Amino acid sequence: MKTFDIHTQKSSQPMRVPEGYFDNFAERIMAQLPEAEAPAENVAVLQPKKRMRWIGWTMAIAASIALAVVFIPKLWNSGTPLTGQETAQYSADMNADDMYEEKILEYAMVDNTDVYAYLSGY
Repeated sequence: MKTFDIHTQKSSQPMRVPEGYFDNFAERIMAQLPEAEAPAENVAVLQPKKRMRWIGWTMAIAASIALAVVFIPKLWNSGTPLTGQETAQYSADMNADDMYEEKILEYAMVDNTDVYAYLSGY
């Protein structure tokens, strides 16, 4: 196999860089760039006080939601236990609701198989 030596080969590049072209290349490019423009005067700058105000409001809302999640269920369940008569009334009300739903399903000709199929997604 023939070895290749770059120093002994003729250059296949027809173009050449002039002597000293890259000596002051950076200075020439910098001279061609336009001067930096001053920043616009009507640029809105967010003051630290305003930023802190938004952070404060966000923290207050988050704390309110956390307190609501913790204390509202306790307030609903803090009542006295139901007596026997109240329990019977509650049970009767629930049965009345069930009877109403049964009548609706019977009128629509829906049986338990249809309800199970609907709930399971078949």
